[in-house]
Amino acid sequence: MELKLKIARWFLYLAILLLPWQMRWFSSGPIIGGYPWEQGSLSIYLSWLPMMIVIMVAMIDAVGARFPRPVPGSLPPGSQDQGRVTLPLPIIAVILFLLPFIFSVYPRASFQWLVEILLLILFFISLQTLHVSRFMIMRWFAISLIPHALLGLWQFHTQNVFGSKWLGMATQNPLTAGVSVIEYAGQRILRAYGGFPHPNIFGGWLAIALPVTLLLVQHAKRSIAKFAWMICGVLFSVALVLTFSRSAWITAGVGLMFVALLFLRRQESWTNKIPACAGMTVIFIALALTTFHERALIAPRVDATVRLEQKSLDERAVGWRNGWQLFRQHPFFGVGPGATAHALNSQLIPHNVPLLALDELGIVGMIGLLSIVYWIFCIQYKKYSILNTSYSILCALLILSLFDHYLWSLWSGRVLLILTLFLFWSIYPPYGGIDSWEK
Repeated sequence: MELKLKIARWFLYLAILLLPWQMRWFSSGPIIGGYPWEQGSLSIYLSWLPMMIVIMVAMIDAVGARFPRPVPGSLPPGSQDQGRVTLPLPIIAVILFLLPFIFSVYPRASFQWLVEILLLILFFISLQTLHVSRFMIMRWFAISLIPHALLGLWQFHTQNVFGSKWLGMATQNPLTAGVSVIEYAGQRILRAYGGFPHPNIFGGWLAIALPVTLLLVQHAKRSIAKFAWMICGVLFSVALVLTFSRSAWITAGVGLMFVALLFLRRQESWTNKIPACAGMTVIFIALALTTFHERALIAPRVDATVRLEQKSLDERAVGWRNGWQLFRQHPFFGVGPGATAHALNSQLIPHNVPLLALDELGIVGMIGLLSIVYWIFCIQYKKYSILNTSYSILCALLILSLFDHYLWSLWSGRVLLILTLFLFWSIYPPYGGIDSWEK
């Protein structure tokens, strides 16, 4: 195997394994609302190092290196000519998207946001350049979450999150104000964090991981691999319930439902559908048993009259109002990506990605962003004349974006966004290119 291929392969694995962790060097930003403002911090994450190596290898390949290419006829019909677009239109869209950065009310936050997005886009392009298949990313995406799921179970059992600067984890004690808990029978019950900054973010990753795991069960070649992915599905299901994240529960339900419907619609024998049905059954049983076992703690999460839940809903309502007011004050160019909390002088920002993006990009930037999205989806539509199972994961992500803001506002959320978009975008089959060794 070519040396560059080996380097790219192992650093790609390392990058995906590190992406969920928050290990970083950072300089603290200002205090807003009595808490450190995350978006105002300048951060360099440890995962950036293997990502940059993968990007460099892909750049070398792009200017003449010889990686294996897909054999003729392996790509979907029409994908070979999908690059024939009029270049000025995408360029104009990108310019419109970048204009709000000039008018940012806090350039430091917008700079950090832009650096992270550019790095993730380059990583995305590198995966395409190296012809990485979606199934390779699915496998390592699921593997990267195993330690977090185990950690979440331990945190819930011990009711403590130990702090570690080497793992990028802050100490979380349920008796401390500001820690995500559930109030039950006069007690404060800690929600599972995993290695993430908040249980909602942990839940969002798990919600995407469940349909991914189901796809891996269906496409695994060996019985032992199918069984292993089912065990992962059980682990992720239990951890998902223990995050007590309502948005993640809804997202997981939508994702699993779409995967099941798409499998049922396939024109193939029921024998070939047995692995998916078995995986769905195992995941459903794990979710049902865990929900029944923790029903006393789940009840407060669905009861809007409980004090903490009422406070949560009130804060979200305030965030929505703040978002609309901020848009009316900065309608054309917004306040700049990442700068919403600074513009509001409050951490109560909209828990809704479309509204938050409108606040930070304004009408001009949103036109550019929507034009880019439209262009991407037009290209994708030409690749596939029918729906494929990756659309189910994308639908789940869209649902998640309506109930929280971290897909836009935080590094861990943006990573989840880019990885999910790659699963939707990738046209390369397994065993072609960088993952050919897994054949």
